[in-house]
Amino acid sequence: MKLLKPFELDLLVGIMAEKKIKGFAISEAGFINFLLMASSIATSPSLVGRVKPVHAGQRSNYFHEKYIIKELVLVVECYPRRPRVTNALLNKTMSQGYAIELYFDPALENQVLKAWNVLARRQISTQLIEIESRPHITLYSSPFADISKLENIVKNFASKQEPLPMSFSSIGSLPNDKNVLFLAPTPTLSLLQFHSQLCDAMKKEGIEVGDEHRPDTWIPLCPVAEEVPKTRMPEAFTVLRDLKLPISGYAMDIGLVEYPPVRELFSFMMGNTAE
Repeated sequence: MKLLKPFELDLLVGIMAEKKIKGFAISEAGFINFLLMASSIATSPSLVGRVKPVHAGQRSNYFHEKYIIKELVLVVECYPRRPRVTNALLNKTMSQGYAIELYFDPALENQVLKAWNVLARRQISTQLIEIESRPHITLYSSPFADISKLENIVKNFASKQEPLPMSFSSIGSLPNDKNVLFLAPTPTLSLLQFHSQLCDAMKKEGIEVGDEHRPDTWIPLCPVAEEVPKTRMPEAFTVLRDLKLPISGYAMDIGLVEYPPVRELFSFMMGNTAE
């Protein structure tokens, strides 16, 4: 039989002796210890802080969904007596929304990933790599989604489309709290019609399109950096200028993701009519 060390014995006796929380099989001390240890593991730099260069079609080994314990949300909802702990955990585990994204061919995707990787190596921004995003243009987003309905809409829509020519010809930034840098595609008539037709298909199924993604207000862009420190904005722009724009290729797939962290729920290749 294994002999317990004094501190191990004291902890065990204390947890066993303490009165159980109503509806739980553990005591309050045990529960708080569980929350603290789980949150420490989930946010440990040794697990999620390492950023490796990624390439088209490749996922890094260090992404949040691998380490954040989503079941904690259910526990916290049942026992909301520690707001400082529970609020932090909820912020890290709960999905903030859904987005329909337009993806590119591997060659064009790799061109965008070059910018991500250079910015990450210079420690200007690693956010997009850390959340396991993929080079994309957002066509629609919402805090809520009827996933099965959207899947049918996107599948039918994608089957009627052909790969879309795409050319990123300029660099821009969004003046908001996230400090986003992006590549802007040339707003061709085919791209604008593509987005408008998708919005029409969703409206026919009773899905409301928010102001940001209405055809008359939508700004197509491909994020290359988020949460860039203001003092490093000039350096980031210099890095992006080295891309030697324009870079061109094709948009090939449409998918739905939930975020953050980014998790792809489904995607369909354009022009693919196979069941």
